[in-house]
Amino acid sequence: MFTLHGIEHRYDGAVALVVPTWEALRGERWLLAGPSGSGKSTLLGVLAGLLRPTSGTVTVGDQDLSQRSGPELDRWRGRHVGYVPQRLHLVASLSVLENLLLAPYLAGASIERPAAESLLARVGVGELAARLPETLSQGQAQRVAIARAVINRPLLLLADEPTAALDDAHAAQAIALLTEQADAVGATLVVASHDARISGAFPHTYVLPGS
Repeated sequence: MFTLHGIEHRYDGAVALVVPTWEALRGERWLLAGPSGSGKSTLLGVLAGLLRPTSGTVTVGDQDLSQRSGPELDRWRGRHVGYVPQRLHLVASLSVLENLLLAPYLAGASIERPAAESLLARVGVGELAARLPETLSQGQAQRVAIARAVINRPLLLLADEPTAALDDAHAAQAIALLTEQADAVGATLVVASHDARISGAFPHTYVLPGS
């Protein structure tokens, strides 16, 4: 489903990420592990086509990301990648439902309002569709962000430290929700985390060494 080969990324000349090779198949669940500062967030950005590595090749599905222009990557990412960042970035002026509908709109895809409402219900926040993000708890906002990430039925679902600052029960719920939604759309799931509590949920692990 994706292949990385010979990846190196530098910031201001300093090496921030090195991935000799990594391959994952469609529908697999991967934990991206490593200490803080090892490049986990950078690697998610490379996989999502948000960052172009200094060297190496990134292939996701049948797309060689190095051969795509910025606008082409934006369109491709909108349709094929779901991303749950550490900071959820829900649009404050839009309702929960409007935040969800924004993702297919920006990707040039079409989705019926009832389908979006059904997805919100499946992740347990259907009754919050008319609410603004500022009125949500952290757990509720996280569920909305996960729904937004999967609404376009992505090939690749990425999450960056989704259990940070969560207690044990809510951490387990967050990972269960991510895996359930990835399975529902057949996406390859990659979760970047150094949280030892969640390792058992992932059959596969890729470990980045410390800097």
